[in-house]
Amino acid sequence: TVLSLSIAFYGPDGAYLDAFDMAPCTADPCPTYPTPDGFVIAIESYQGALADLAIGPGSTLALGDLPCVTSSSR
Repeated sequence: TVLSLSIAFYGPDGAYLDAFDMAPCTADPCPTYPTPDGFVIAIESYQGALADLAIGPGSTLALGDLPCVTSSSR
């Protein structure tokens, strides 16, 4: 990644599995990060912003059927 990121992983039941921070890398090769077994969804944010999104141990994720809306499509 060229940005400092935080990434959280959720299982098929929406349960939080794990999260970690990723540092920018310009090396070749860059380090790899182990992902938790069974994850189906990963959420990336600016490094340190997961807590601001209420993402962490004990959180759950529920997906709806509404389309995604971004600031550029409003």
